[in-house]
Amino acid sequence: MNKLTQNPFERKQKGKVAALYIVCIACTLLFAAASCGKSNTEERPPEELPPDDFYYYFGEKRFLDQLKDKIYISFTSDANEEQLLAIINSDASLQPMQSSFDPIRLEGLVRRAVLETKDGQQIPPATIQKFKAKNEVVFVSYLNRTSGSFTAFTNRFVVKLLETTSYAQLQELAEKYHCTVEQNPYDRFVLTVSKASRLNGLQTANLFYETGLFEYCAPRSVAFNTNRFVH
Repeated sequence: MNKLTQNPFERKQKGKVAALYIVCIACTLLFAAASCGKSNTEERPPEELPPDDFYYYFGEKRFLDQLKDKIYISFTSDANEEQLLAIINSDASLQPMQSSFDPIRLEGLVRRAVLETKDGQQIPPATIQKFKAKNEVVFVSYLNRTSGSFTAFTNRFVVKLLETTSYAQLQELAEKYHCTVEQNPYDRFVLTVSKASRLNGLQTANLFYETGLFEYCAPRSVAFNTNRFVH
């Protein structure tokens, strides 16, 4: 395969490679605990949605340290390296995140790119939508700074219905916000937000929670530091 000329993302692998851990359930349970309690906030239409920089903790908003000059891009497993490099190189204002870990991973179970602006300016929502429109892209998310690491929210979230909430009500909300629904073995439901929606999993989970129909709505995330990834 021919390499792109002067490709800034090409790296020789030296030393130890960051270990990969997939622990989706652990992160889901963490945000499930954080989202306990019922919110009395009235539902807002998508056009009035505030920035995705908070989640609900026992009915109260907990704000996140969102880094809008950095994004996490998740790729499909069937795309080849040449296709992914073309997507990564398509925006001249972005570069790999400056860190001791390798921000570009195009092989294995988790294929991703962690990018940031060269001048430290905010990455506009239009740029995120441009990346999301690519067939090879699963989701795109701003980074959030957490204690000792970074977090990116995916296009999925988990909900638990209240006893008074019907499956029909869940389906109605899923159609309204362009989500697909699947049930997991623990009597909870996993929702995936369509790329046609301008919302991500965190934003959509907040809207679901604000209806007062759910015990919790827990967005799934990718947490990582310089040594490991945790899903």
